[in-house]
Amino acid sequence: PRSLMPQKKTILFVDDEPMQIRGLRQALQHRAKDWDMTFVSSGAEALNALVVSGPFDAIITDMRMPMMNGAELLLQVCHHYPSTARIVLSGQADQELVLQCVMTAHQYLSKPCSSEKIEACIDRVVGLQAHAHSDAVRKLIGGITNLPTCPELFNKINQALSSESCDLATISALIEQDTAMTALLLKLVNSAFFGVGRAVSSASEAMNYLGTTPLKAIILASKLFEHSSQHTQSGLNMPHLWQRALLTGQCAKALAMAYAPTRPLKDEAFTAGVLHCCGLLILAESQPALLKEAITAARNTGEPLHVHQLLLLGASDAEVGADLLDLWNLPMPIVDAVLHYAVCPAPQNSVTPLSLLLHAAHALLGEHMPLVEGVPAEPLNVALLEAHGWGLMIPKWRECVSDILQQKDLALASSSRKI
Repeated sequence: PRSLMPQKKTILFVDDEPMQIRGLRQALQHRAKDWDMTFVSSGAEALNALVVSGPFDAIITDMRMPMMNGAELLLQVCHHYPSTARIVLSGQADQELVLQCVMTAHQYLSKPCSSEKIEACIDRVVGLQAHAHSDAVRKLIGGITNLPTCPELFNKINQALSSESCDLATISALIEQDTAMTALLLKLVNSAFFGVGRAVSSASEAMNYLGTTPLKAIILASKLFEHSSQHTQSGLNMPHLWQRALLTGQCAKALAMAYAPTRPLKDEAFTAGVLHCCGLLILAESQPALLKEAITAARNTGEPLHVHQLLLLGASDAEVGADLLDLWNLPMPIVDAVLHYAVCPAPQNSVTPLSLLLHAAHALLGEHMPLVEGVPAEPLNVALLEAHGWGLMIPKWRECVSDILQQKDLALASSSRKI
């Protein structure tokens, strides 16, 4: 019984093809010491197994099944068992169905798929769950299906997609300014379904693989761009947060270019900057009252926001954001950078160049413009930068940030004159 083996991870496999089920059983039998595996042949059987046994750690389902397809099944699992990691196993011919479940699936695998890839995917999602700070945090992250996006940007993207002279570069430039759309594109393109074969770290590169037609289908099929009023109750100024995310991306890119102009780090730095506040967007939608309480406490005490997030929520926005991006299979350097954007590790701990750049961009920008209005920004970890030989870069980086803010002010002034 599952209750007698709490140390094992519980995995539910769903496929209506008997040969596929037999193949999975045989290929994965060596994982019986780690996983308690259940195999069923339909969506109805899967839901019954969930009712009888409770939430599984992960479900991996085929898409094309009679009566209830994989998209419909995962929607039910998402609503009723949000802590269960949701994985699609699909043939290339199932693109339409995959786009239907773009918001409810965490990861995608393409048939034929080796048992090694299946194992690696499951190990990553259940390993992430093991590191989550509480059941509440696991449910919060697992239940996320969308992030609030900037309405003005979405309207511009819709207009560009509707235009007969739709330009891929123009759309990419718009998308990479928005946290939600950037995260979604990277989630899709870094899945096995698109078969890129390597990590994609920027929205522009993702668009080159995806193209405009699938993007239109995603917008129609998903609820990514439906806006709720939840985030208005969170104490966040959303236009300020969207602008701050874009500026952080621009600063991180500028710092990367100043550090090493010839290295291909700038695109990753820009993407990490745009995505670094995604945890705040998640909390604004899912826990607005608690986030507002944490923001109020930070403003009253002058302490960093993450201190009060840990007390009230059990996790910081950086941890929540990084966990979601990890669950969505985004490149690990970006996940790690988002995790450490506010509080980087001690100098003796290992830290990636991307994490250092994002932390520096966030902290230096925070000297002029806090991430959350009225909340003191986390200070720059000078000791960490010096320990990695980057201390001499700090004055040059401050100039880079000041230049970007000056350009922003000039652009705003020009816009005001035109009005």
